[in-house]
Amino acid sequence: DIPASLTREELRWLIENANLDDTSRTILRMHYLDGRYLAYITAYTGYSPSQVYRRHRAALVLLARLVASGALERRK
Repeated sequence: DIPASLTREELRWLIENANLDDTSRTILRMHYLDGRYLAYITAYTGYSPSQVYRRHRAALVLLARLVASGALERRK
């Protein structure tokens, strides 16, 4: 998982710079930056709850890999 200690700016940078498809990026933006619940995102995107959850989980794994690789330290 991604560290809870990330700042909002670090999280925004990760979401914008991760190799994500547009839908996964939108899900992360809406959930973590706009504070929307996954149920709202499901209605907004038209995807089923399981599809949104799977995309959310897969995107978090990608963000965690970016953090583990030191990407945040290299951007500074």
